[in-house]
Amino acid sequence: MQGKIYILVLASVLLYGCDVFKTRTPEEPDQSSTIYQPATSPSVLFSNFTTAFKELNDAEYYKCFIASDSTIKYQFIPEPTSAARYPAVFLNWSADNERTFILGLKSYLEQLTKPDLQWENSNYELQTADSAILLAQYTIDITAKNEITTYRGTSRLTFYLASDGIWKISRWQDMTFSTGDTSQTWSSLKGQISF
Repeated sequence: MQGKIYILVLASVLLYGCDVFKTRTPEEPDQSSTIYQPATSPSVLFSNFTTAFKELNDAEYYKCFIASDSTIKYQFIPEPTSAARYPAVFLNWSADNERTFILGLKSYLEQLTKPDLQWENSNYELQTADSAILLAQYTIDITAKNEITTYRGTSRLTFYLASDGIWKISRWQDMTFSTGDTSQTWSSLKGQISF
């Protein structure tokens, strides 16, 4: 009997000494679940797409596109100069390639840096109950190899309402700002990373 009491006292001292029952400082809440909302409108989809790119979140970025196994196929139309420079890269570009691109971009960038994406002059060319076309100019600053490179152009994004009520990007056309503009575009960046 005395041995049992000794073991009980010893166990109590050990548990108390280990701070098992001591309260700890609460952790900050995980913000990742609040950034991305279900894309129930084109504007939420565009916000998710932008945030996922800026944060290099390949899983959320991939969710923005019509999946490869869908009946409607995702289509990326690269800017013509980049298409000519990287023909093999863009030959069968799919939503899977978009995810691979983000993963490649993560390793291409300087450590602890992320792309700086800014949109300007965005407006909807078309908006119906199940589709929308957004035209917007972009500027992306990338820090790699100890230098900042800027990519500029215009994106025409076609959004499509899937049968589950979630909007997806079904088509993305990349263009220069204007005729004769020699800036590197998003297509240039995709070509460089995926080549």
